[in-house]
Amino acid sequence: MASSSSTSSSFFVIEPIHRCETSHYSLNVCSLCGKRVAEDCDVFMYRGDRPFCSEECRCHQILRDKQASAKNRKALKDQLTSEEQQRHRLDVPVAT
Repeated sequence: MASSSSTSSSFFVIEPIHRCETSHYSLNVCSLCGKRVAEDCDVFMYRGDRPFCSEECRCHQILRDKQASAKNRKALKDQLTSEEQQRHRLDVPVAT
């Protein structure tokens, strides 16, 4: 359970890990726009620990993450294709 050194908010109890300071403010600030989220307002969560002030901010972050993921997949695919082409060029016998 919570110890006397824990910090509580309206929804969560955050206990220090390894005697480190905890940041109870992190759940009060939107991860996208930085706007403070009032304690009496809804907090929209994404990926378990990322708070957002609105559904719109959360959706924008989800879209950004999907775009970044697609870009990373394409870069990886391009890299693998390039490496495969290099291997193929090295395997082709040179005519004499």
